[in-house]
Amino acid sequence: MVADSDLIFNQLKDEQIYLNQEERIYFIYLYTFCRQDFISNTHYQDRVKVNKNTSLSDVRLLRECLSDNGVTLNYSRAEGYFLRGREDDKHRVALHFIRKLLRSRIGYWALHYVLDEWQAG
Repeated sequence: MVADSDLIFNQLKDEQIYLNQEERIYFIYLYTFCRQDFISNTHYQDRVKVNKNTSLSDVRLLRECLSDNGVTLNYSRAEGYFLRGREDDKHRVALHFIRKLLRSRIGYWALHYVLDEWQAG
């Protein structure tokens, strides 16, 4: 028997599930928040199944959302994307985005997917 979360993972990988912009922004933040390795724009594109321009647009919007929260999403060639700010601010934003995601249609799955990616890293 296939678990519901496994079925949903396969559907996203097969591009049968589409995340709206708000869901993608939350997902990108949480994916970066849990990061253990280098993250590039290509990683974001692959994880949320969008093209380069859409991913860059999502990053810009996420940066705007973070601007009033004491957290910034930074990028360097050496480190990739990473969050900068006080740890309690980063955690507060993560909890806020988790609450928002859990109210969305893909919330449980998105959180499970982020954690699965984190454990695989």
